[in-house]
Amino acid sequence: MNLLDNFIEDISIDTVKGTVIIKQQGSGSVELENIAGNITAATDRGNIRLETSGKGYEINAATSYQNYIRTRFPLEMEKLENVSNKARGIIGDGKYTANLESVNGNIYIRE
Repeated sequence: MNLLDNFIEDISIDTVKGTVIIKQQGSGSVELENIAGNITAATDRGNIRLETSGKGYEINAATSYQNYIRTRFPLEMEKLENVSNKARGIIGDGKYTANLESVNGNIYIRE
């Protein structure tokens, strides 16, 4: 398991096999690419970018209402007025889980 906690700068993780847990406090973006494992990523004031690299994920994503979730994958989107934006769904075989949360930032999910 790879755990990063309390960083106040941008975090970029590329090519990991195993679980990744990131709890970004303060400002800073999180970039994840080629992760063969479950992901939990949370940030207070930064964007989250997940590059799926052809891997399958069960996605649970949430951000505050003034921010957005961008993806070309067919995820179920939910907008709760003045509360939050959420996205859920399965990409590919859904082998791994990806829980993504940004309190005040955008979330991007790409191939």
